[in-house]
Amino acid sequence: MKSPVLAAIVNFVLPGSAYILLKQRVLFGGLILTSELIYLLAPLPPAVAEALDQSLDNFQLGDWSLAITAWLIYATAFAIDAYRLAETNLSS
Repeated sequence: MKSPVLAAIVNFVLPGSAYILLKQRVLFGGLILTSELIYLLAPLPPAVAEALDQSLDNFQLGDWSLAITAWLIYATAFAIDAYRLAETNLSS
């Protein structure tokens, strides 16, 4: 993958994956990707799911806005880093 834009997009969608595809910082990328997949795929413990289900009765978008903002910053940081890494590889 030689395109910095493609590396940024790939890393935005699945943070850590562009590092593996670029064969740079593979351990770092693998750890980030693994933690992201665990976070996305692991089921909630029953007690947490029940508490969350009860709290969703009074759900408002503002309750999630901070978490969504944090994730966007997190993913954007990885996208920028992958872009810079791909750009450096392109000029090498």
